[in-house]
Amino acid sequence: MKKILITGSTGFIGKRLVNNLVNNNNNQIFSIIRKTGKNYKYSSKIRKKHKNFHPIFFKKNSELKKKVSNLKAEVIINLATNFIPNPEHHQ
Repeated sequence: MKKILITGSTGFIGKRLVNNLVNNNNNQIFSIIRKTGKNYKYSSKIRKKHKNFHPIFFKKNSELKKKVSNLKAEVIINLATNFIPNPEHHQ
């Protein structure tokens, strides 16, 4: 059984990837998820259906090292971005 760690699992591609991966019960899927009400609701639905899905919630980036350091994932898939809704453009 492989441990797979995914960042960006609440995005467009991430949601589809997680959906495909959780259906394979041979893998444990760990997902780093920013702690918001919307993300909690999304991950709760998956967790109810798939016991091999393990969300790891965080508020600050500084929390991540402590939360994932002992995980020892065999596969890491990074789909995370730093989305800025209204960036200022300097000309």
